[in-house]
Formats: sequence, C-alpha cells, structure tokens
Amino acid sequence: MKRNTLETVKQAIRAGYAWPGGYRLNIVMADGELLCTQCARENYRLISYATRHGCRDGWAAVGADVHWEGAPDYCAHCNTILESEYGEA
Repeated sequence: MKRNTLETVKQAIRAGYAWPGGYRLNIVMADGELLCTQCARENYRLISYATRHGCRDGWAAVGADVHWEGAPDYCAHCNTILESEYGEA
C-alpha cells in the first residue's frame, strides 16, 4: 500500500493536474493537511521516507486528490491558496 501511495504522489507531482479534466491535484497528508504539488516536489525525500516508514512527523502522505468544492484551502507548507475547482457550494 505504501508503494502505491508513493506512486500516486509521484504521478501527481509530475503531472500536477488530473487527466482527464485538467483539475489541479494536491497531495493529501496523513494528518489531513494538503500540500501543493510544488511543495511536494521540493520535499519529496521527506515525504517518501515518512510514508515508507510510517513516521508521524507530518510528512507522511496518503494520496493525491482534487479539491472539488467548498471554501479555499491552504498548502500546509507554503500557505498558497488552493482554490476549489467548483467554488463554494
């Protein structure tokens, strides 16, 4: 499962957007926070190590997802606004 998670994270970092649709992907961390793909790319070694070893240091990832709707969220690392794709419901 950890290997599949890391493959999902790698694909999201490389592409940046979901296919089909072109929706922006975010990395979902084990503590429920989101990272933008740029921060995930810059910190991939930390994410990889924490995910493989089950660390609870805030860097373990559980996958990648699109922020579909609702209030904007923020990247837990750089505080960039992560707008929802369909706006606030």
